Amino acid sequence: MVSQTPTLLSVFATFATGGPQVRFAAVANHFGRRYRHLVVAMDGVTTARERLDPDLHLDFPAVEVRHGRTLGNLPPFRRMLRALRPDLLVTHNWGSIDWAIANLAAGVRHIQIEDGFGPEERDRQLPRRVLIRRLVLRRSTVVFPSRRLEAIATEVWRLPRRRLRYIPNGIDLSRFAAGMHRGSRVRQGQVFAFSGATGLATGPHLHFEVLKNGQQVDPMRFIGEDR
Repeated sequence: MVSQTPTLLSVFATFATGGPQVRFAAVANHFGRRYRHLVVAMDGVTTARERLDPDLHLDFPAVEVRHGRTLGNLPPFRRMLRALRPDLLVTHNWGSIDWAIANLAAGVRHIQIEDGFGPEERDRQLPRRVLIRRLVLRRSTVVFPSRRLEAIATEVWRLPRRRLRYIPNGIDLSRFAAGMHRGSRVRQGQVFAFSGATGLATGPHLHFEVLKNGQQVDPMRFIGEDR
C-alpha cells in the first residue's frame, strides 16, 4: 500500500518575494515532490512563486480574506481547514495569526514561524497581541531564528519552553573557509566567504562591523577605494 503524500498548508501575509518566502521556496524545492504544498497569501500577491520548482505538488487555493476583521475571517478559515484536511498548518508571523486562531477548533497540527516584528512592535510589545499569542500558541510548535525572540516568547508571551524551537538563520562559514571560526583574524583583501541576495535586498549584501576593544567603530576607516 502506497502512503499518501503529506499535505502542508503554509499561510503568509503576502507571498511577495521576502525572507520567509525565499526560505520556504528553498525548503520546498529541496524536498521536491515528497510533500504537497498549499500556499495561502492573505493579500493575494504570489510573485514569489517564480522561485518554486514547477514540478512541485503545489496549489494556491483561493481564500476570501476580510482584512482587519479577525472574527469575520474565522468561520471561512475554519471551513477551509476542514475541507483541505492538511497534515500540517504552517503560519508565519503576526500577519497570519487569524489562521492559528481558526485552527483552535479545527485541530490541525500547527507550526508558527516568527521572524521578527513590524514597525508597530519594534520598540514594545502590544498587550493585545501578547495576550493572543499567549492563548493561541500554547499548544503549537513555535520556531525562532534568534535567541532574543525566543526570550520574548518565554518571558513576555509565557509560552512553554517545550513548544519552542530555535533554528538560527545564516550559514556556518567554517563549511566554506577552512579554519574559519568566530574570532578568526582576517586581513584586508582576504576572501573568506561569498554573500548573496535574500529577502527584499536589491543585490548581494553582508552585515559588516568592526569592533575595537569590544566597542563598535566606524568601519569606513578600514575600507576605501585604495584599500
